[in-house]
Amino acid sequence: MAGRHRQGGRRQRAAIPGPAVVPVANRWADEVDVDADSEGEALRQAVEASHRTLEEERVQDRQLQRILARSLEEHERQQQEQAELEQATELSHRAEHQREKAASSAGATAAAAEVMALATVMDEAEHIQAGDFEEEDDDGLAAAVAASLVEAEWQQAEAEPA
Repeated sequence: MAGRHRQGGRRQRAAIPGPAVVPVANRWADEVDVDADSEGEALRQAVEASHRTLEEERVQDRQLQRILARSLEEHERQQQEQAELEQATELSHRAEHQREKAASSAGATAAAAEVMALATVMDEAEHIQAGDFEEEDDDGLAAAVAASLVEAEWQQAEAEPA
């Protein structure tokens, strides 16, 4: 039996890679390492580029926010100025209306005062013409009333058409 076991000669061993196979495998491993290294470097560069892009976008966003804030402040300031201008215009119109009203009232008051003065002068003149005045009255008052009466008649004569 022992002979049978050895029949066929030598026992074959599992194939161990020989010198020709080892350099090919090493080259393949080196290529995988090189590819992994280059892919890792490319990925790192892409991440860095992404971070730079994000930082640039943040800077631009902050600049745009400052510009927007300034624009908003300017717009609000212009609206406030417009409201103040409208308010000042309204107050000016009211003041003008009040001046016109006061002028009209003053004119009416002056005219009424003139009419009352003229009526008083004419009343006094009638009393003087009638000789119906008190002895206590000052002679100056009688003279002033007479002068006013003469002046009123003279103005009336000028006002009448010729």
